[in-house]
Order: sequence, then C-alpha cells, then structure tokens
Amino acid sequence: MKKLILAVLLVVIPASMAAAEKKRLLVDEAVSLAMRNNKLVQISRMKAESASARHDETAAANKPTLQLQAGYTRLSDIPGLTMSLPAPPPAPPNTWFSAPLVSNIPDNYALKATVQYPLFTGHALEGAEKAADYNAMASGSDFTNDRSELAFGVKNAYWGLYKAIKVKSVLDKNVEQMRQHLDDVKSMVEAGIILKDEQLKAQVRLLNTRFSQTDANNNVRLAMMALNNIIGLPLDTEIEPTSKLLPENRALKPLSDYLQDAANNRPDLKAALTRVSASGEAVRAAKGGYYPQVGLFGNVNYMRPNPRIFPGMDEFDTTWDVGVGINYNLLDWGAVKSRVRQAEAAKSQAELAAEQMKDAVELDLNQSYLLLRQATERISISREAVEEAQESLRITKNRFAGGFATNTDVLDAEVGLLQAQLNYTVSIADYEVADAKMKRSVGEPESEK
Repeated sequence: MKKLILAVLLVVIPASMAAAEKKRLLVDEAVSLAMRNNKLVQISRMKAESASARHDETAAANKPTLQLQAGYTRLSDIPGLTMSLPAPPPAPPNTWFSAPLVSNIPDNYALKATVQYPLFTGHALEGAEKAADYNAMASGSDFTNDRSELAFGVKNAYWGLYKAIKVKSVLDKNVEQMRQHLDDVKSMVEAGIILKDEQLKAQVRLLNTRFSQTDANNNVRLAMMALNNIIGLPLDTEIEPTSKLLPENRALKPLSDYLQDAANNRPDLKAALTRVSASGEAVRAAKGGYYPQVGLFGNVNYMRPNPRIFPGMDEFDTTWDVGVGINYNLLDWGAVKSRVRQAEAAKSQAELAAEQMKDAVELDLNQSYLLLRQATERISISREAVEEAQESLRITKNRFAGGFATNTDVLDAEVGLLQAQLNYTVSIADYEVADAKMKRSVGEPESEK
C-alpha cells in the first residue's frame, strides 16, 4: 500500500509543480515585462540620457566660469639685496642705513580666483549648444522608436505563441478522432462490412496527422522560447496566453489618414529630421572659427608674498585685475575651413538619410495597410467558412443516420469544421498582429508601464 501511495505522489507532485510553474500572461503584461527586462531598450534609454547630459555640458560652456587655484612653493635660499641710504633727520649727518630691496622669502603661498565669460565666439558656442539640444531630442525619439519596435515584437511573438497552441489543439483533436475512426474501421473490417484497404487508408491518414502533430508540438516550444527571450524570462518558462481575442473588426481609416498620422508621430522620422537641424547648427558652430574670440576675465590673488607689492613682504596681500581678451587665429593652414566642410558633408548625409526615412515610412505604412485590410477580409471569410462547415457537419450526420453517408464522411466533416474554426481563430490573431504593426507604422506611442 505504501508503495502505491509513493508511486501516486511521484506522478502527481511533478505534475502539480509543472502546473504551478506555468505563467498566465496577458499581452499587455508581456509588453510591460519586456520594457523592464529588454537590454536593447535599456541601452537606448542610456543613450538618450547620455545625449541629454551632453547638451547640458555644452550649454555650460556659454556661461561664466569660476575657478579656484591654490598652491605652495618652496624656493631656494638667496642672499637678500639691500641699498644704503642716508638717514633722514633728526639722525646725525653722514648717517646711513640699509634698506632691503629683495628679501629671502623661501615659503610662497598663493590662492587665486578666476572668472571668465565668453562675450563673442562667432556663434560657435550657440551653434554647439543647439546642435547638442537637437541631438538629445533625436536620441529621445530613438528611445521612443525602440520601445515601439519592442512592443510590436512582443505582440507578434505573443500571438505567434497563441496561434501555435491553437494549431496544436486542433491537431490533437484530429489525432484523437482519427484513432476512434480507425478503431471503428477495424471493427467493420473484422465484421466483413468493408475491405482491408479502408483500414490502411485510415492508418496512413492517422500517421500523416501525427507527423504534423510533432511539428505543432515543436512549434509551440519554439514560439514560447521566442516570447520568453524577448520579454526577459527564462527560456523554459511555461507561458499560457490569456488575452481575449476581439472578433469584431475595428474601423479601417483611409490610407491618407494613416500617412498623415505617420508624418506627425513616427519617432524614427522625427529623429531623422531633428538630426538635420542638429547638423545645420553644427555647421554654424564650425564657422565660428572664422571670427575672433572675445572674452571677459577677472582675477583675485591672495598671495604670500604678493609679487605685485614692492618690496615683497612675508605676509598675505590681496590684489585683483579685470580685462577683455581677444584671440584671433591668423594662420591655421585651413583647419577651420576643413571643419566647416566636414560639418556641411555631415549635414548633407543627414538630409539624405531623412529623405530615405520618409520613403521607408511610406512603404512600411502601405504594407501595414494592406496587411490590416487583408486581415479584416480574412476574418469575414473564415467566419462564413465556420458557419458553412457547421451546416455541412449537421447534414452529413443526418445522412449518416439514414445510412446515406459513411463514418469517413462524418469524420471529414468534423475535421473540416475544426479546420474552419482554427482558421477563424488564427485570422483574429493575425488581425491583432496586423493592428499592432499599423500602430507601430503610424507611430502610436507606447505608454510607460
């Protein structure tokens, strides 16, 4: 008795553990998991943050700067320098005294504060700041686009798993029906009602369906691994898609409306156009090298000894200075001109890339529109096929009951209904994928979750 209980536990416990490990998942939950776990999106987020920090760094170059410097210097000992001078009254006549000119002060201390402010740079700093601002905006659009691409990839994988499970379910039912049908045929052969070749036909049909069943089982595992990989779960995680399909067709807008939405919202197109603006500002910044650089500066020196005070004393003294500096490079052997050419070439590349992106967006949107329209039509066709398959099965069963149809005819009708139902389910899942692709094509933003 104990052995029997142990055997039952060995079978039941692993099965319950496997059931507990199965993860029920809605499509929106899958997208949220991917947004948290996908490394490509995390890298894209870091790129956007880096570009934003780069803009802040560039903007700081156009503001006043304050620097503090401190130092200590030990000098070698030198003889002091003195000068003999006549002593002023009331000292006796012909009285002289020694006045120090240079004292030996080996310990030198210095504390210096410097303020600098660029007054005019030929718009180099302004151009660099605006270029960095545009690049930061472009990186933000890249991040939005990467999120959109990831969301579509997750939905595609999710509904791919859903379809693979449904296909497997239909084939499992087919195999079970064919086994029952084969048993009936064997009984009829033994009773001498039909010939042996009918049994062989049924066996071949069952083997062919079992062959497809093995493919379906493998496709489920592959689809599940693909979904686990994109949402960041272990590859062997058992996932059960639980989102409900919406059989009703959503309204299909005119193609021109989708094109307008894409022109306004596509993040990759926004990024390309923003980089054109950034490259234009980069040209402006490069041309700043043609102009003189003018800056305001000021220094406060707190030093011991202070070299501006004569004679030098071994004590701290404060001095200051302010001024305006002009720096103009008269001969640079064409360095500025070369930088301008590089910036202009980069701008031309950005403009061409933007035009190429516009063409790619238009092509992608037309393809998405055709797929969405096709998915809409397939739902209507497959729904009608289900209705006709149900009627065909009803008629065949009535004919079988009256002896005017064979068991094979009934089986064929049942298989036809299963296939029609599968096509209907798959067509709705395909519509979900086509709808997700259209949302990505028009640039519909993916909400933060």
